[in-house]
Amino acid sequence: MTAARKLPLSAVLSRAFVLPWEHGGLLLRVVILPLGLVIALLVVRTLALLPATSLIDGAWQLANSLSMAWLAVGIHRHVIIGERDFTAGSAAADLRRVVLYAIAITVLWALFMALVAVFSGAYEKVMIGDAEESMQRLELLIEKLRGGILASFVAAIVVALFAARICLVLPAISIDASASEALRAAGGNVLRLAFVFSVLPMALGLLSRLLDTENSTSGAVLACVLWAIFLVIEVTALSLSWLELTSPAPLPTDQPA
Repeated sequence: MTAARKLPLSAVLSRAFVLPWEHGGLLLRVVILPLGLVIALLVVRTLALLPATSLIDGAWQLANSLSMAWLAVGIHRHVIIGERDFTAGSAAADLRRVVLYAIAITVLWALFMALVAVFSGAYEKVMIGDAEESMQRLELLIEKLRGGILASFVAAIVVALFAARICLVLPAISIDASASEALRAAGGNVLRLAFVFSVLPMALGLLSRLLDTENSTSGAVLACVLWAIFLVIEVTALSLSWLELTSPAPLPTDQPA
């Protein structure tokens, strides 16, 4: 039996940081429309440029999900199959890919939030349920905070491992490949893909926050732009992971002789 191909994690990550800037930033130019929309929506939310109502918040969430899915699909198609024009295919097919991508990401996020609720409830029942009635309000608040942090941490690990197993379905959706092919490709690479799909985004998200040191409008806008650029890098890494695990030799990150 042939051993499962192992994802060259370091090569994929280093290539993901370089690829968006190659050939005069061709990748960024290919996805400039959805990238600009993602940045605009982030700026609107960060600077609170819209009234805070449930209807507007729901509309923003929908627009944000679809714009990020549009961006991700465009990156996957450019990196994996070399598509350089959003008008190359049919509008209906493009819309279907974007909607399916957005649904897949939403399901993963909903799963994370559901697990946080389950773990948090279990923690409170075990750790707080036996507390004396005379416990001070501050102590109870601290315990609940600890429970929330622990619940989020456990949920993040569970979702990261589950998402790593199925994350290649996302590039598969983008290029009209089968889900079964994506699941086969991910086999034996769950931890590596967890790093690509979960650890890398968390690390870059934290970096964007740390770089946002100016308490100003310009600093907030810069942070939004950085976050969007980091999103391009994250999706590029996932695209390269698909290529590494599904392409025949020579592999995408192999250097020419």
